[in-house]
Amino acid sequence: MRRIMGLCALAVAMWVGESTGQEVRAPGTAVVNFPEGGELKVFVDYVGRTLGVRFVYGDELKGQTIELRPSPVEIPKDRLLSMLAGLLRVHDLAMVEVSPNVYRIVRAEQSSRSVAAFLPQGHPPDPASLRMVTQVLRVPAAKVETLAQSLGKFTSSAKSELIAVPERGLIIVTDYESRVALMKTILDALDAARPDVTMASVDVGGVDAASLASQVTAVLAEVYKKAAPGETPPTLRGDLLSRAIVVIGSQRQIDEARQLIDRLRPAEAQRTQRVYALTYLSVDRAKALIEKRLFASAITPAAVHLDADAPSNRLFITADPDTHALIEAVLTQEDLPLPQAQRPLRIYRPQNRKAADLLATLSQLLGQGAEFAVEPVASPQSTSSRAKDERPSSVTPPAQEKVQTPLVPPVPPVPPEVEAAMARQAARVQGPDYLLVEDEATNAILALGTPEFHAQLESLIQELDRRRPQVLIEMTLVAVTASDTLDLGFELESHDLKGAWDYLVFTSFGLSEIDVATGQRMLLPGLGGSGVLISPENIPILLRTLATHGLAKVISTPKILVSDNAKGMLRNVDEAPFTSVNASDTVATTSFAGFESAGTTLSVTPHIQEGALISLEYELSFSNFTGSSSNAAIPPPRTTNSFSSTVEVPDGYAVVTGGLDVTNHSDTVSEIPFIGRIPGLGLLFQNNARRKTQTRIFAFLRPVILRDDEFEALKFISLKEQEKAEVLPDDAPPNKPLWMR
Repeated sequence: MRRIMGLCALAVAMWVGESTGQEVRAPGTAVVNFPEGGELKVFVDYVGRTLGVRFVYGDELKGQTIELRPSPVEIPKDRLLSMLAGLLRVHDLAMVEVSPNVYRIVRAEQSSRSVAAFLPQGHPPDPASLRMVTQVLRVPAAKVETLAQSLGKFTSSAKSELIAVPERGLIIVTDYESRVALMKTILDALDAARPDVTMASVDVGGVDAASLASQVTAVLAEVYKKAAPGETPPTLRGDLLSRAIVVIGSQRQIDEARQLIDRLRPAEAQRTQRVYALTYLSVDRAKALIEKRLFASAITPAAVHLDADAPSNRLFITADPDTHALIEAVLTQEDLPLPQAQRPLRIYRPQNRKAADLLATLSQLLGQGAEFAVEPVASPQSTSSRAKDERPSSVTPPAQEKVQTPLVPPVPPVPPEVEAAMARQAARVQGPDYLLVEDEATNAILALGTPEFHAQLESLIQELDRRRPQVLIEMTLVAVTASDTLDLGFELESHDLKGAWDYLVFTSFGLSEIDVATGQRMLLPGLGGSGVLISPENIPILLRTLATHGLAKVISTPKILVSDNAKGMLRNVDEAPFTSVNASDTVATTSFAGFESAGTTLSVTPHIQEGALISLEYELSFSNFTGSSSNAAIPPPRTTNSFSSTVEVPDGYAVVTGGLDVTNHSDTVSEIPFIGRIPGLGLLFQNNARRKTQTRIFAFLRPVILRDDEFEALKFISLKEQEKAEVLPDDAPPNKPLWMR
């Protein structure tokens, strides 16, 4: 005990001697003044410029940030690589030396495949080198498994490799060269040590382990030289990447070194336990954030004891006051309501389009990985309990947790408040990392995905959900029919019913009726001019003539208001009923069979183009009944004219889009054979009917684009139409207040 007290006193004296005097910046130091939350890439470039080395990296540093506290800090330049290696390790990265002064930054799992050199057995590793090397260590065959298990505790991370070959008495190590040097020192000390020699690891907290190990080694060498000249002092080696000192010696020497380390290390404040109740963060995420901040602030997580209580969402942390202050700062910054930009579940409410239409379009825009369906929607992850914190974590877990980041972020669990809406019949679009569901009742889209997906989705919805202008389409259908007819007919009669031979000869073209018994002619009433030659006993000659001239003009002006790219249809038809007869062996049944329609049908789809042009896809059908049916079971005859085309029409102009000109000539002659062909005389034995009909149909379209967001143009047009229809605003039902109980 007296000897230990002497060692501690001598060590304290040496430490104080080193700390006295005015502090002067050495030429080999660098001042690191890095902003909070800065990019790791910037610090890598700074180290490269300061040390004159090159770093090669790809996307490994993308989005990685660091935080150095306190800042600024002054450190020796030869420790910058060590500091950078520690920061890279926090982000699960490694630094591999590919050539002198050239380092490549790779993922930690790739570092073992990026060995820069193979060290033979006789080549001592460099304790200050950070390159990845492989060396074969020869040990007694009986101790291979035991030594390999012990050395495994000193590897830099779970990504390092340590292979034991018991049958050969070999241990193959792949790690940073500084770690290989540490393992080589441990094996050499154990190989040359007495049977009572052992080793231990002493945590030194935020102190530079290598520097403190050198100071303690110097103090012990001086003490053993004076107090115990024949005894070998213990071996101390500070780890370059961690903050611990490995001590090799007897248990007594380890205890002495441990006490000396505690005396030389700056005194730690008293550690206390505090309870942190979290409001928005989950305990797992808060723990990961705190560990990341501790790594970046040169505080060993092993010196901080964290216990998480998930049911109460509280953290029980034992640490010194400075660490507690750091933890409070972390929770103050992070334990906040989740920003809208980071929420995995969001609701989009289209203002101008139906949610189902948007989903159908998005299923085409989001690529072949999207799946569009209308079926009962199930949540992508069935869960009975909701994680308190749903935001995607950007924190790289500690290396010892062996967490692999998936290439595609998983879909977060569906909150229970939307499962009911997602369990009904609804349109959905589902991809590898997102889910879109339509809520028809509120015309909303429920979206579940990563922040990157939401940024893309929001921009797409903003472009697609725009109010489309409306088009007022006025169609004028003009049908003009001109007809000319001429009817000319003669009927002759001759008879003798009193002689020896009775005879009766006459011609009949429907102008009169003959009584064959008496030979008397009865005139039938009809239009036109009639002339007769009358004898005392009969009417030998009958003449009837009729000429008609007709002009009919029908104008139909349907109007329809249609949204851009929407289809509108207008029908104005007359319907004529007809029947059907079902006959059987005993009875015949007459029943209603339906309606036959005739009228105007317009179907049009406008597409507004640049330059005040409108592309119209239209179908026009114009039909009318040309007569009546002689049988109730047969529909009346009907004539149908139709147009179908796609045209481009200027805004506000009426243009003709179709026309039909039909001329019918009819010349009917009813005559007595042979005699009716005699020129001049044959007219007396004929009935002539000449008809000429000409029908012209024209279709005019006049589209007017209504772009006003306040609908002033539509209101003005509606008011004019009300005046034409003699509908005044006062004719509308009045709005009267109602008392509510």
